[in-house]
Amino acid sequence: WECRMNKADPTRAACGVGAEKNPFERMKSHRYSDEHCYVCLSPFAALLHCSGPCLRSFHCGCLGIWPPDDPHWRCDDCAENVAECFYCKKKGPISSLSLANNPTGVSAAHLAALDEELVICGSGLCGRLFHRACMRKSLELAEGDTIRASRANWCGRHSCYRCHGLTPGKALIKCIDCTASAHRALKCRPKDGKVISFKAYLCGSHDWREVLRQRRPASTSKEAIAAADSCVPSFDENSTGEVATEPK
Repeated sequence: WECRMNKADPTRAACGVGAEKNPFERMKSHRYSDEHCYVCLSPFAALLHCSGPCLRSFHCGCLGIWPPDDPHWRCDDCAENVAECFYCKKKGPISSLSLANNPTGVSAAHLAALDEELVICGSGLCGRLFHRACMRKSLELAEGDTIRASRANWCGRHSCYRCHGLTPGKALIKCIDCTASAHRALKCRPKDGKVISFKAYLCGSHDWREVLRQRRPASTSKEAIAAADSCVPSFDENSTGEVATEPK
């Protein structure tokens, strides 16, 4: 198994950027930012990294914006303090509480409001946000079980679904649209899906065309969409990249 990378021209203006270096020096990645564009899924060309909790990355062309001057640029969702639940895909406000914080002595109305809020994965390096109930589902916890401090408040993306191992230091390749992750070692090697980068893939449970359709901003031009399509040959029908299916 090997990661088969995109050979498209990385300088396409509509999807990425040109060959100039200086204008994009401020776009250097936070070490934990995604290494592919959230919209078109391509890991190529200069990426703009959100400094908010989502840790997503984008091509400016895919967002239909010019490179921002602000070195601490945030995407629209993070700027508005909203996010999409990584499990159920519904949007909600980002909570100021941590997963390990189980409030007591508050009203039922307040608790109901907390249930609508999204909490960030406790690993601190993930950027994925969940409703508390959805986090329990991703961890296969029963209703009423406590999400405790420590690794129990990490989302399901941080353990291998093949060997069920939480093994810090051993690299995982992670699905970008669900919590299916697997070690790249031979015994855990993913079997199908589409490779995006060395660390990311789209597992066989998802249709990449539908994922692209859902992620494109309404403002994205036809030219940017066409360029984005051409920048994802690893998702082409002729691709031979192999990755993992989501566990049943």
